[in-house]
Amino acid sequence: MTKNMKIAFFTPFIKQNRGNATTAKRIIAGLQSAQIEVTVYAYEEDKLTAEKAAELQACSVFHILHITRFLQWKSAHQFDLNKPYIITNGGTDVNHDLLKVNDGSLLEFLERASAICVFTDDAKKKISNLIEHSNIVTIPQSVWFPEETTSFQPPSKDGYPKVLLPAGLRKVKDVFFLVEELSKLRSIYSNMRFVIAGILIEAEVYEELIQYQQKYPWLSFCEDIPLDGMKKMYEWADVVLNTSISEGQASSILEAMKIGSVVFARRNPGNESVITDNVNGFLFSTKDEFFQKIRALLENQAKHQQVIEKAKDYIESHHSHSSEVQRYISVYRQSIREANFND
Repeated sequence: MTKNMKIAFFTPFIKQNRGNATTAKRIIAGLQSAQIEVTVYAYEEDKLTAEKAAELQACSVFHILHITRFLQWKSAHQFDLNKPYIITNGGTDVNHDLLKVNDGSLLEFLERASAICVFTDDAKKKISNLIEHSNIVTIPQSVWFPEETTSFQPPSKDGYPKVLLPAGLRKVKDVFFLVEELSKLRSIYSNMRFVIAGILIEAEVYEELIQYQQKYPWLSFCEDIPLDGMKKMYEWADVVLNTSISEGQASSILEAMKIGSVVFARRNPGNESVITDNVNGFLFSTKDEFFQKIRALLENQAKHQQVIEKAKDYIESHHSHSSEVQRYISVYRQSIREANFND
């Protein structure tokens, strides 16, 4: 069945360096490595031509990334979902958009899905509280870096500690949450460096960034780093932060852990699904908790290395690329079998 399987993959973004694009590229690359034919359509970026629609309709399964964005697109376009479809829901979907809706068409769309795929058991519980569905599947995200094709170079290696926060400039990412604590840290480590790496998504957050940079010249912003360049950024960093108010399951955390940066992540269900505090990384709820934990780590190089090794072991055991892809293939197969049976 795999040999003749053709997947239509609907993603909001594939060109922009956003979390959805990273997820899409990773899954698509894995499917193609498994010799599965994939037709990709970035519905927020590309026009739906008659030729593209026909190409998508010729596939055996539709895989849709980000339900609320997709439904907004579908409401403005004529496209018949006449094949079994599965949905992969990210953090914004589960933690914000779906919890606010009482939309019959959205709930019907969820109910008609052959499978609803989520990254964490917490997300599965939230979806289960919203609708009754027989096939809600937890498939953790994995780590994948494309072959390096760009000439991107990270900042100078001077300074310690080098702190990296990979995130788009969005309110939910709360990228300035720890700036004052980092300022206190710099009074101890005068060569500390802090880099936010991401893209400009919300203009008002960018305005805040400019104000913080004027106040703190040691805060840098690296914009729109290509995915194949992020590996170099994780290698550059001593510490990687995640300050998000909510998360599905951050690719940046997994990537940093695999490469060998110590992760400090804000407590939320998505981050807690990956980080075991003081074992393979560190969790914090308050600014002071972060400050106390990072100070203690920077004064204990043996602990620093121990956490790095535990993080690498964890990623290898729980977030392998091949395992993620095989689980999606199993979901596709089941969807096709059920569709054929119902026919």
